[in-house]
Amino acid sequence: MLAALWEELLDLSPSSVGRNDDFFEIGGSSLSAIRLVVKLEKRVSLLDVTNSPVLSDLAAMLDDRKF
Repeated sequence: MLAALWEELLDLSPSSVGRNDDFFEIGGSSLSAIRLVVKLEKRVSLLDVTNSPVLSDLAAMLDDRKF
């Protein structure tokens, strides 16, 4: 789910994001990070995204937070 959201926000082809990809290295910006936080209904913060920009790390963070 998170990879698909990154692909949508960053206008990437389907299945192009892997578990070890870094949000900012594959084209993310501060503005797209804010959009990600909003799409995730603030289950993570902008600081979370900047401190843990790797897909698997951010996904684990989301899994740990049961909202």
